[in-house]
Amino acid sequence: MGDVSNRRREPKGLPIGGRFAKENAGDSDVSDLGWGLLEGTVLEGVGAESVGCPKGFSTEFFEVKGRRGAELFRDRIAALREHNGHAGAVDVHTPEEYERCRMFLTDDGKAGFAIVEGDELVSVFSYRGKHAGDVVVAKAVELGARRLDCYDINHMLPGLYGSHGFSPIAYVDWDDDYAPDGWDYGTLGRPRVLAMAVTDDPPAEPAEHVEYDEAVAMARDVARRS
Repeated sequence: MGDVSNRRREPKGLPIGGRFAKENAGDSDVSDLGWGLLEGTVLEGVGAESVGCPKGFSTEFFEVKGRRGAELFRDRIAALREHNGHAGAVDVHTPEEYERCRMFLTDDGKAGFAIVEGDELVSVFSYRGKHAGDVVVAKAVELGARRLDCYDINHMLPGLYGSHGFSPIAYVDWDDDYAPDGWDYGTLGRPRVLAMAVTDDPPAEPAEHVEYDEAVAMARDVARRS
């Protein structure tokens, strides 16, 4: 299996990059986290972020490690996709891929993200609604996230990430052959993929019609020069 951050997408596979589903899945659909699943796994608290936090949103993040941590992280996202149409834009990778990432969950398991190669933000998710994304992305940036790619669905995700310092670097046209499994065209359409990076010197206009690998490389170069 290729590297999670640097391999070309396979047709009908799950694309790489940060996604965020901001619709509320409903607490009744979410089982308790059950930290007992993580017996033998190291948990490290990384602090809380409360500014702008929606009511009832847990902001204590923990880094989960090892195979059991990777399985739990994947299960949290997979459960969200079952109850939320917009969550189809959230990446779900294999536990083996997640083991090569730094993975973070809130203490209730209802929000999280992963960071690849120290600076690429992937698999951003939350079961909460309005403003929850700001809390999650702010923590990710604090922990080193500097680049990502996302679906430009009604400018929702680019707007979220843009408010945390990410700038558009390059667009990739939609291709049905690379659609994630179970993609809901009726709800999500056929959006372009936008590569973004945190930079003090963003391009005047993002590059358009580039290949996915090129867009990822461009974002990586911009982020690491800044």
